[in-house]
Amino acid sequence: MRKLIIVPLTMAIVLAAACAGQRAQAPIPDTAEAREILAVMERFRAAMQDQDVDAILDIASRQYYDPMGSPDPGNDVYFEELESKLAGDFEDILQIRLDIEVLKIEFDETMPLATVSYRYDVRYQISMPSGDKWHNALEVNRMALQLEDDGAWRVISGL
Repeated sequence: MRKLIIVPLTMAIVLAAACAGQRAQAPIPDTAEAREILAVMERFRAAMQDQDVDAILDIASRQYYDPMGSPDPGNDVYFEELESKLAGDFEDILQIRLDIEVLKIEFDETMPLATVSYRYDVRYQISMPSGDKWHNALEVNRMALQLEDDGAWRVISGL
């Protein structure tokens, strides 16, 4: 009987300790700039789901640069390479289902830049020699955007 009480109590203490450091996310401000950035994020989600390279390129800045999280410059992606990289990434993908939750938008007060932290949940079906397979990932990512001369927010890193 004592063991039946101790195990759930121990689990409750461990869960409470694990959650103690988590803070609620600040709400996304209801401003024109934030709404424009949320619209870009929705366009990104829809374009990824449709595997629409042209639509993704449309939201990317010509100054796009992503070091891909590696110090090796051979992994870097510039705007000029983005189209072929995306086409290659989509080559064996049969279907994509993508959900995005924007966690935070941070604006740089000195420049027309914004950083978006978001959680994504993606499921994709890939064609493999052994047969079609489904994969999934749940991750947090950051995307940087800049306000361009034409008044549009475009992605400069993090696609």
